Amino acid sequence: MSDRICTISGCETKTHARGYCLKHYARFRRHGEPGSAASLRHRNTGMPCSVVGCQSEADSLGLCNAHYIRLKRHGSTEIMLMPMTPRGAYEVEYGPIHHRVRKANGPATNHSCVECGEPAQQWAYDHSARDERISAVNGMVYSLDLTTYQPMCILCHRNLDARH
Repeated sequence: MSDRICTISGCETKTHARGYCLKHYARFRRHGEPGSAASLRHRNTGMPCSVVGCQSEADSLGLCNAHYIRLKRHGSTEIMLMPMTPRGAYEVEYGPIHHRVRKANGPATNHSCVECGEPAQQWAYDHSARDERISAVNGMVYSLDLTTYQPMCILCHRNLDARH
């Protein structure tokens, strides 16, 4: 690794590429220019976060960094807790189940759609399980039974979900 310092005046970080540190290089790639060292520093707005009860300082959109990221990732500033089973373990949710299906069966793109025969793009739950669950995160129906998932193209998947 290089011991050289970023070429931007006022930045004391080691270089990553093209004479820039990682942050300036990312900004260069994204915007065509690296910006100044001062623009990378935390903005002090002096205003509190607009979420009731939060004492942190607002950064962007009137929110502190934690609430801004939560809004960006989940569409809400409220904490999204995963449901727990009676034994106290976290419930396996919609996303992790689809990850398990991909891990067990490979990518859906390696298969043909079970409805139309076209190349599949997604693993679709066939709505046949007795233990159907509804995701607390996105409201989608899913099952813990990996055998209830089929490879489908997007159009057939949408049609299947619309029928149920």
